[in-house]
Parts: sequence; structure tokens; C-alpha cells
Amino acid sequence: MMACRSSKTSLVQANLHHSETASAQLRKWLEVQRTAIALIQEPWVGAGEIKGVNNLKGKLFYSSEHDKPRACIYTTKDICAQPLTVFCSRDMYAVATQYTQGRRLVVASVYMPEEDNPPPHDLVRLVNFCERTGL
Repeated sequence: MMACRSSKTSLVQANLHHSETASAQLRKWLEVQRTAIALIQEPWVGAGEIKGVNNLKGKLFYSSEHDKPRACIYTTKDICAQPLTVFCSRDMYAVATQYTQGRRLVVASVYMPEEDNPPPHDLVRLVNFCERTGL
């Protein structure tokens, strides 16, 4: 695992509603953050890839098995994040991050369709997994 710098981390959650303008605003915010995580729903997608935050210096996590993912996570380069692939789909993406001295934090971006009853089954599975494993 990569060595991780200990610092304050900013966290933002944003439903971009497939908007180029909203993506540009998020990008501006991310460009000035040293250490940040963005939990994104309904990203702007074009030509089969997520646009707007895809060419920043950090890492963009999403399920590449789907043409139009509805959930993704962006981390700046100082964040050490490992995908929890068993909990990743078109509508949810989860990563485990390492922070101070071996402690880990799991974060997930989850798209929740209005017509479904919350919480989604995959999110319940993730929470149960984290509780069982001490994450």
C-alpha cells in the first residue's frame, strides 16, 4: 500500500444531474483542495466516460462495466484509496481509504432512484460488511 500523508481531508457529496456546469463548479472546488474526496452521483457522461473531473491529477473511481455510471468517487492524489469492488455497480461505488496509522475509513457514493425504497440493498450489504470487519 502507498504511504499516505496525514492531513485534513475535505469531503463533498454532489449530485451533478449530468450537468456540464455543475461538473465545472465541482472541478473548480477540487482544483484548490490539497486533500479531498468527492462522492458524485449522476456525473456528466459523454462518449462512454465521465467528463469534467476525469483529467484532474487525482483518481476517478467508477464501474467501467456500464456505459453511464450513476455513482463515482474522485480522490486527490494524496488519498490512498482501494476499491471495494464487490460493492461497486452502476449505482454505487465504495472505496476504503487509509488515514492515520493504519486506520481505515470506507466511503461510498450511492445513487438512490426516487422510485426505490431507501436504503438500497447494496448499501445495506456494505454497512453490514463494515460492521462485521471492523471497518
